[in-house]
Amino acid sequence: MTTSPTYKLSVLIRTRDRQEPLKRAISSVMVQEIDNLELLVINDRGSSVKKLCEKLLAHDKKTDLKVIDILPEQQGGRSHAANLGLKFAQGEFVAFLDDDDWLMPGHYTKLLSALEENTTFSLAYSGVICENSLGEKVQVYDEPVDEYSLMLKNALPIHAPVFRRQLLESGCLFNEDINFYEDWDFWLQLAEQTSFLHVPGITAVYYLGLSGFAKRLDEEQSQAEKKLLSQWLKRWPIEKIQALFYQTRELSNKAQWHKNDLSLLDKCRTDFACLSVEREKLITDRNLILKKHDATEKQLHQTQRDYKHLDNQYSVSLAEKEKLEIDINIASSQIQQLNNQIQQLNKRIDSIYSSYSWRLTKPLRWLSNLLN
Repeated sequence: MTTSPTYKLSVLIRTRDRQEPLKRAISSVMVQEIDNLELLVINDRGSSVKKLCEKLLAHDKKTDLKVIDILPEQQGGRSHAANLGLKFAQGEFVAFLDDDDWLMPGHYTKLLSALEENTTFSLAYSGVICENSLGEKVQVYDEPVDEYSLMLKNALPIHAPVFRRQLLESGCLFNEDINFYEDWDFWLQLAEQTSFLHVPGITAVYYLGLSGFAKRLDEEQSQAEKKLLSQWLKRWPIEKIQALFYQTRELSNKAQWHKNDLSLLDKCRTDFACLSVEREKLITDRNLILKKHDATEKQLHQTQRDYKHLDNQYSVSLAEKEKLEIDINIASSQIQQLNNQIQQLNKRIDSIYSSYSWRLTKPLRWLSNLLN
């Protein structure tokens, strides 16, 4: 039975001769807003890191540091170092952190708050992003995990969860016969004791440049996986394996449905692309028609202006014509009057020429013309 907790949280870091990454890992713990924190650094037969750790935490009053040294001649290994840390941990909650990984601010606060609000869960985990030596983000772990998904793969980076130390009372420990996938084996044990609470959001970084999957050979990884699964197959009841098969079939069916959906989606995308091309063509044709419409409308407006101008000219010409007709009529009337006057004068002249007096005075007119 575990002792009463002295600390709110115990953070366990296993390390061996990687002081620079260790500095980064410890620094990421120091920025967590946890007032009552225990930091256990388990030095697995490497050079001493005590002075390094004490220097880093010299001004940190909220963290209690414990450095546990495994001497070169003593039994060591990743699983043994983890169990040693669990043995000395005195926090109400426990978390692991590999020496080459690091945490984002608020990682522990977020998980502890989730566990305090959801007391039926004894383990909570958040998202982790994987980063290579070039600083590239290559993978993300931020999906719901249950006991069945854990039976299929190791889907939980070791620093993603925080769990209640009470879980250790059932005998959950790291299997010291394996030093690869030892965390997977440990999570499978905890999954038999509690459901895992997923707290979405990336709050930690898994570094692939120094350890973990990126540095392990595929053959070594495969052999370790076979060894772990062979042990658990003996442990899992047939009903649980059968349930896993049912879930796998269901996932396979969903995958087929998803594949069909993707095919339909591809067809929709193709149809959409064709419609987009047709749409662009229609837009082009519409724009040409609009241009022609604008040109025709401009021409119509010009024609209307020309018509109005000609109509004004016609009105003016019509008025002038009417005035000229009036003038002609007046002139014709005057000509007629003059003709009448001429006729009257001609009649008077003829009357004079035919008169007796005109004939009587003829000799006198002749003599007058002769003298002149």
